[in-house]
Amino acid sequence: MNTLEQVYDHLKSMPEALVKEVLKFVYVLENKKKIVKRVPGSAKKDLIKISEDFDAPLEEFENYQ
Repeated sequence: MNTLEQVYDHLKSMPEALVKEVLKFVYVLENKKKIVKRVPGSAKKDLIKISEDFDAPLEEFENYQ
């Protein structure tokens, strides 16, 4: 008996609600293989720009500093 047949035998004896949960999990597994891992530093050059005063204190928060 192969793995697919074993899974099917188990599913036949389960309540419908649990079979639906198993199906949802199958969908998650199917989508998992489609996810492409991002590589750090692979963004297009000059796509994001940070202003020179990025770390400068904001005037709106002077009372809190």
